Amino acid sequence: EGRVRALGVSNFNVAQLEDLLSFAKVMPVYLQNKYSIYHPGHYDEASAEQSLMEWLNSHRVVMTGYSIIHPEHAGLMSPMDDPHVKAISNRHGRTPSQVLHRWLLQLGAVVIPRSRRRERIIENSRLFDFALPDSDIRLLNGLASLVKSTPSKRTPTWCEDVYGVGAWSAT
Repeated sequence: EGRVRALGVSNFNVAQLEDLLSFAKVMPVYLQNKYSIYHPGHYDEASAEQSLMEWLNSHRVVMTGYSIIHPEHAGLMSPMDDPHVKAISNRHGRTPSQVLHRWLLQLGAVVIPRSRRRERIIENSRLFDFALPDSDIRLLNGLASLVKSTPSKRTPTWCEDVYGVGAWSAT
């Protein structure tokens, strides 16, 4: 009958989602955003008072993350080359790509792995035969604070300080 039954949006932050919810008759069921260990959910995520993932979970909206293994951008190294990611992948006998995709799955998101190469397609399909322990999830979550914090300010404030970034201001 020409009615929308499900709605998805892309590249929204919490403020934009709240604005949408103030007038939308059909609430979004998913949000598709770039998601990385350095920018979890949105490019301005570090300045947000609340984690985008927490907001989505509380509003029953599913995150669909893309470009999880995106090469370096904004002067940051590629997540695939990050020494923290490599150490975790070595510990579990997995590739950095598998660790990054599994991390996002365990956060409750949907991932969009893609490749044209047969070996990478097979690698991408092997995300459900292992799990990362909570300690590794916490280490990966904490990488955003290493990227965004300064000696005078720890950001994002909602991110657990697993790397002791808050101690920087004491030195």
